[in-house]
Amino acid sequence: MTAFAFQNALGGQPSEWTEGPAEEPAKQPSARPPQFEAPGAISGPDPKEIMRATTRIYHAVEGVGTDEGAVLAALQNRSPEEISALREAYKKRHGQSLDAVLADELDDEDLEAARLALAGNKVGAAAATIAAAVAGIGADARLILATLRSIPDAEGRTAVAQEVMRRTGKSIHEIIREELGGKNRDQAELLLAGKRAEASAVALQAAMEGAGTDERAIFAALESAKNRAEREAIVQAYEARTGRSLDADLFEETSGDELGVVTSEAVGDEAGAAASKASLAMGGLGTDERLLSDALEGSTVAQSGAIREAYAGLAGDAGRSIDSDLRGELSGSEKLDIGTMLANPTGPAFGSAEFERGLDESTNSKAREGNKVDMLFDGSNSFPERFKMIDEATKSINLQTFIFNDDATGWAMATKLAAKAKEGLQVRVIYDAVGSGRADEKIFDMMRAAGVEVREYGNLMKDPLSANKREHEKQLIVDGQASVQGGMNIADEYALGGSGKPVASRGNEEAWRDADIKMEGPSVQDAQTAFLKMWGELGEDVSADDRDKLMQPAAPVEGGSSVRVVQHRPDQDGDDNIENLYLKCVRSSTTNITIENAYFMPSDELKMELIAAAKRGVKVRVMTNSRESNDAKPVADASRFFYDDLAAAGVDIFEKQGGTLHAKTASFDGAYSIVGSANLNSRSREHDAEIVLGIQDPSVAAQLDQRFEKGLEETVPVTMKELANEGLGDDVRQKLSSLASGIM
Repeated sequence: MTAFAFQNALGGQPSEWTEGPAEEPAKQPSARPPQFEAPGAISGPDPKEIMRATTRIYHAVEGVGTDEGAVLAALQNRSPEEISALREAYKKRHGQSLDAVLADELDDEDLEAARLALAGNKVGAAAATIAAAVAGIGADARLILATLRSIPDAEGRTAVAQEVMRRTGKSIHEIIREELGGKNRDQAELLLAGKRAEASAVALQAAMEGAGTDERAIFAALESAKNRAEREAIVQAYEARTGRSLDADLFEETSGDELGVVTSEAVGDEAGAAASKASLAMGGLGTDERLLSDALEGSTVAQSGAIREAYAGLAGDAGRSIDSDLRGELSGSEKLDIGTMLANPTGPAFGSAEFERGLDESTNSKAREGNKVDMLFDGSNSFPERFKMIDEATKSINLQTFIFNDDATGWAMATKLAAKAKEGLQVRVIYDAVGSGRADEKIFDMMRAAGVEVREYGNLMKDPLSANKREHEKQLIVDGQASVQGGMNIADEYALGGSGKPVASRGNEEAWRDADIKMEGPSVQDAQTAFLKMWGELGEDVSADDRDKLMQPAAPVEGGSSVRVVQHRPDQDGDDNIENLYLKCVRSSTTNITIENAYFMPSDELKMELIAAAKRGVKVRVMTNSRESNDAKPVADASRFFYDDLAAAGVDIFEKQGGTLHAKTASFDGAYSIVGSANLNSRSREHDAEIVLGIQDPSVAAQLDQRFEKGLEETVPVTMKELANEGLGDDVRQKLSSLASGIM
C-alpha cells in the first residue's frame, strides 16, 4: 500500500456525533455529580490497556520529577473493574501499592484528582484534573484535551462542566478561552460539543503545520478512532475542515516508519502499527523507551506473533528480528522490562516428543527411560548412602568432586576408597586443585599408595593460566550401575547437613543445606561417559577393555523415570548445554517454577525468560542465600544488585537465613526437575565444568516442591520496598560486586 487510501481501504459509513454541546451551567455548587459510563463498553478490563496504563504511570513517576499529567490521563474514565485490575497489575509488576506511590509522588491538587479516579468518581476526577491542569503557571493543554476526550457523552460533559464550576468558580468555556489558544482551544471546544472526529481532525492539522511534523500527535489522533466508522469520520472531518485530502497530507508529511504507523492505523492493522512504532523507536540516535512500551506492552501471544511477523517484513533482513533488535538496543532494567513485553508462545509440553527433541538438540544429551531415582536431601541422607554404595561395590568406583577436604568426612571417604582399591577394585578420583586447596596433600598420597588412581584438575603452580577454569562436577559412580549427582562436595559442611551438628572444622558453623540424587538404570552410562571424558583429558585414558567393562549398560527399571545427563564444559567444548536446559524448561512452564540455587545471578536471557514467565501468570519462586548465609559475601551483594527487575515482574525471591544454602535444584509445573552441580551464575555458565540431571518424574518434582515449602521457614522474602530502601552503602557495595559478577 503505497498511499493511505483511507476512504477506499476503510469503507463503511462515517460516525454520527449527535450529542449537542454542553450547556453553560449556572454558577452555583451542585450536588454530588452523576457518573458517566462509556456507551457500549466491553465487559471486563482489556488486559493490554491495563498493562499500558500501568507502564505509563510507572514511567511517569520513576526517575527525577513526576509527569503528573501522564498519571492523571492514565486514570481517566476507568470502571471499578479497571481500577481494581490496574491496582493489582501495578502491585504485581512493581511490588508497590499504586495508591501509596501516587501519595508519595503527586502534590495536593493532582493527588485529589487521582484519588477521585481511583474511587470511581469519574466526574469528580475529570473536573479535578482540569482544575489541576490550570492551577500552575501555564495550563497543561495535553491533559485538558485528554480529559475532555475521555468523557463519552453529553450528560457526562454537562456533569463535568458543573463540577468544574463548583471547584473553580469559572465555567469550563471560560477556562478554555483563557488558558488555551489556537488549535488546542478549537479541539477543546469541539470535544465539549461532542464533535470528537472534528477534534481529531484539528489535532491532525496542528500536527502537520509549522516547521516540523509532530508524528506522536498524529499517532495519538489516529489512535483515538476505535473502529472503521470513527476513522472514516476523522477522514471526512479533516477534508471538510481543510479542503485537502488527509491521505495526501499524511503521505507528504510522514515517511519511513512514521508512514508505516499511519498506514497501519488507517486500516486498523494494530500489529503493523506496533511494528512500525518499534522500528521508529529504535531507529534514531537514542531509543525511545516510552514509544516502545506503548507499542508492545500487554501484547498477547497471538498479537506478539503478528508484531514479530510485521517487523520482520519491515526489517527485510533474514538475520534481524524485533527480539534481536530489542536485545541490541536496550540495556539494564529497560532490557528486562521492555524486552519481555512481547509474549512468547509457551514451549512444548514436558514429556512430549517435541520437548525431548528440543533438549536433544540444544543440550547435546539423550533422555533414557527406566531409571530409578531417589532424592538425597542434605548430607545426613546422602553420605550414608554414598558410603553404603562404596561398601557394596564389586568392580569399580569413580568419584569426581570440586572439594575433597582433609577433615573427618574427607578422611572417612579416602579410607573407604583406599580399602576398596586394596580389594582389587578399580578406583578413580578427580578433584579440583583450587577447590581442594584446604586439604593436606597427605590425604591424596594415602589413597595413591593404596592403589587409588587420583588425578588433579587445574593446579595453578603447573598451569597459572587455568586460574579461572574450574572442574565443578560432582558425582559418584559405582560398578557402572548406580550413581550420585548433585551439589555436595567431600567435606564436613556437606556431610553434616541436616544432622543438627555444628561443623567443627569451620568454627562450629551451621552445616549446609544441599541436595543430591541417586540414580540406577540406563542413564548411569551417560554419567560414566562424562566422567571418562574428563579423566582422559587429565592423563592416560582407560584401556579399551576397561572402558567396555565400565560402560556395561544397566537394565531399565520397570516404571522408572526418564533421565538425561547434561554435561557443560564451557572452556573445553564451548557449549551452553545447562543454560539451554533451563531456558527450555522455563519456556515450557505454565503454572509454577521453583528454583533453589546457592549463587543466583542468572544470565540476561534466563532472567528475561523468568520475567516473561511471571508476566504470563506462572508462579516463579527462587530460594537463594542472603548476605548472612552466603559463604561468599560479594556474591550475595552482586546477586541483590540484579533483583529489582525480577521482583518488579512478580518473581518471588526468598533469602536463606542461618547456615549456607548450597543446593542447585529446580522443578517445573510439578512435572520436570533439574538436580546437579550447576549454579545459576556467570562462573558456572562461562568457566566451570558442570553436570546435572534432567528428570521427567512428577514424584521428584513433588519432593523438590515440598522441600522448598519447608525451607521457606528459614528464609526472608525480598520485597520491592526493601530493595528501594537500601542505603547508599548497600548500593555502592552491590554495584561494585556486580562489576565482578563475571568471575563469581
